[in-house]
Amino acid sequence: DRARADRHINLGGRAAHVRYPRRSPPEEPPLLEELGVDFADIWSKTKIVLRPSLREVDERLVEESDLAGPVVFVFLLGGALVLRGKLHFGSIYGFGLTSCVATYALLNLMAESEGGVTFAAVASFLGYCLLPVVLLAVAAL
Repeated sequence: DRARADRHINLGGRAAHVRYPRRSPPEEPPLLEELGVDFADIWSKTKIVLRPSLREVDERLVEESDLAGPVVFVFLLGGALVLRGKLHFGSIYGFGLTSCVATYALLNLMAESEGGVTFAAVASFLGYCLLPVVLLAVAAL
Protein backbone atom coordinates (compact mmCIF):
# COMPACT_ATOMS: atom_id res chain seq x y z
CA ASP A 1 0.00 0.00 0.00
CA ARG A 2 1.43 3.35 -1.03
CA ALA A 3 1.61 6.25 1.34
CA ARG A 4 -1.02 8.84 0.53
CA ALA A 5 -1.06 12.58 1.05
CA ASP A 6 -4.28 13.84 2.57
CA ARG A 7 -5.62 17.22 1.52
CA HIS A 8 -8.66 19.10 2.71
CA ILE A 9 -10.25 21.43 0.17
CA ASN A 10 -12.86 24.02 1.06
CA LEU A 11 -15.56 24.09 -1.64
CA GLY A 12 -17.89 26.98 -0.91
CA GLY A 13 -18.36 26.24 2.77
CA ARG A 14 -18.22 22.45 2.37
CA ALA A 15 -15.04 20.59 3.09
CA ALA A 16 -13.91 17.89 0.71
CA HIS A 17 -11.33 15.24 1.52
CA VAL A 18 -9.00 14.39 -1.38
CA ARG A 19 -6.28 11.75 -1.36
CA TYR A 20 -3.29 12.05 -3.71
CA PRO A 21 -0.99 9.08 -4.15
CA ARG A 22 2.66 9.76 -3.42
CA ARG A 23 5.19 8.29 -5.76
CA SER A 24 8.61 7.40 -4.58
CA PRO A 25 11.50 8.94 -6.56
CA PRO A 26 12.83 5.66 -8.03
CA GLU A 27 9.55 5.06 -9.90
CA GLU A 28 9.68 8.24 -11.96
CA PRO A 29 12.73 9.65 -13.81
CA PRO A 30 13.68 13.30 -13.31
CA LEU A 31 11.89 15.74 -15.62
CA LEU A 32 14.98 16.90 -17.54
CA GLU A 33 16.02 13.29 -18.15
CA GLU A 34 12.53 12.48 -19.33
CA LEU A 35 12.66 15.43 -21.77
CA GLY A 36 16.05 14.31 -23.07
CA VAL A 37 18.08 17.26 -21.76
CA ASP A 38 21.67 16.14 -21.13
CA PHE A 39 23.88 18.85 -19.67
CA ALA A 40 27.06 16.93 -20.48
CA ASP A 41 26.18 16.93 -24.20
CA ILE A 42 25.21 20.61 -24.08
CA TRP A 43 28.56 21.46 -22.48
CA SER A 44 30.44 19.33 -25.04
CA LYS A 45 28.71 21.06 -27.95
CA THR A 46 29.36 24.45 -26.37
CA LYS A 47 33.07 23.64 -26.06
CA ILE A 48 33.17 22.60 -29.72
CA VAL A 49 31.81 26.01 -30.71
CA LEU A 50 34.07 27.94 -28.34
CA ARG A 51 37.25 26.01 -29.18
CA PRO A 52 37.03 24.76 -32.75
CA SER A 53 39.87 22.49 -33.75
CA LEU A 54 40.83 20.19 -36.57
CA ARG A 55 40.86 17.10 -34.39
CA GLU A 56 38.18 14.44 -34.59
CA VAL A 57 34.78 15.43 -33.27
CA ASP A 58 32.48 12.83 -31.77
CA GLU A 59 29.90 12.13 -34.49
CA ARG A 60 27.23 11.44 -31.89
CA LEU A 61 27.41 15.08 -30.78
CA VAL A 62 27.02 16.34 -34.33
CA GLU A 63 24.22 13.97 -35.35
CA GLU A 64 22.05 14.46 -32.25
CA SER A 65 19.81 17.47 -32.49
CA ASP A 66 18.97 18.84 -29.10
CA LEU A 67 17.37 22.25 -28.93
CA ALA A 68 17.81 22.84 -25.19
CA GLY A 69 21.20 24.57 -25.53
CA PRO A 70 20.17 26.80 -28.46
CA VAL A 71 16.97 27.84 -26.66
CA VAL A 72 19.07 28.90 -23.65
CA PHE A 73 21.38 30.89 -25.95
CA VAL A 74 18.41 32.57 -27.65
CA PHE A 75 16.99 33.61 -24.27
CA LEU A 76 20.41 34.89 -23.17
CA LEU A 77 20.67 36.96 -26.35
CA GLY A 78 17.16 38.29 -25.77
CA GLY A 79 18.02 39.18 -22.19
CA ALA A 80 21.21 40.95 -23.24
CA LEU A 81 19.27 42.92 -25.85
CA VAL A 82 16.64 43.94 -23.31
CA LEU A 83 19.35 45.10 -20.87
CA ARG A 84 20.86 47.22 -23.66
CA GLY A 85 17.44 48.73 -24.40
CA LYS A 86 17.33 47.34 -27.93
CA LEU A 87 14.06 45.60 -28.71
CA HIS A 88 14.71 44.20 -32.18
CA PHE A 89 13.39 40.71 -31.49
CA GLY A 90 11.31 40.40 -34.65
CA SER A 91 14.09 41.19 -37.08
CA ILE A 92 16.79 39.22 -35.25
CA TYR A 93 14.75 36.06 -34.67
CA GLY A 94 13.12 36.36 -38.09
CA PHE A 95 16.58 36.45 -39.64
CA GLY A 96 17.56 33.43 -37.53
CA LEU A 97 14.53 31.44 -38.68
CA THR A 98 15.12 32.45 -42.30
CA SER A 99 18.76 31.35 -42.08
CA CYS A 100 17.69 27.98 -40.59
CA VAL A 101 15.20 27.40 -43.40
CA ALA A 102 17.69 28.49 -46.10
CA THR A 103 20.48 26.31 -44.68
CA TYR A 104 18.10 23.35 -44.37
CA ALA A 105 17.00 23.73 -47.99
CA LEU A 106 20.57 24.15 -49.26
CA LEU A 107 21.90 21.13 -47.36
CA ASN A 108 19.04 18.92 -48.52
CA LEU A 109 19.51 20.02 -52.13
CA MET A 110 23.21 19.15 -51.90
CA ALA A 111 22.68 15.81 -50.12
CA GLU A 112 23.34 12.72 -52.21
CA SER A 113 21.26 10.37 -50.10
CA GLU A 114 17.50 10.38 -49.71
CA GLY A 115 17.64 11.02 -45.96
CA GLY A 116 19.28 14.42 -46.05
CA VAL A 117 19.49 16.57 -42.94
CA THR A 118 16.68 17.18 -40.47
CA PHE A 119 15.49 20.70 -39.71
CA ALA A 120 16.08 20.10 -35.99
CA ALA A 121 19.75 19.25 -36.66
CA VAL A 122 20.20 22.47 -38.66
CA ALA A 123 18.46 24.57 -35.99
CA SER A 124 20.54 22.91 -33.26
CA PHE A 125 23.83 23.50 -35.07
CA LEU A 126 23.05 27.12 -35.94
CA GLY A 127 21.73 27.70 -32.40
CA TYR A 128 25.02 26.57 -30.89
CA CYS A 129 26.87 28.80 -33.37
CA LEU A 130 24.90 31.73 -31.92
CA LEU A 131 27.03 31.52 -28.77
CA PRO A 132 29.77 33.97 -29.92
CA VAL A 133 27.06 36.52 -30.75
CA VAL A 134 25.63 36.06 -27.24
CA LEU A 135 29.08 36.55 -25.72
CA LEU A 136 29.58 39.78 -27.70
CA ALA A 137 26.13 41.03 -26.67
CA VAL A 138 26.91 40.33 -23.01
CA ALA A 139 30.34 41.99 -23.36
CA ALA A 140 28.67 45.11 -24.80
CA LEU A 141 26.68 45.62 -21.59
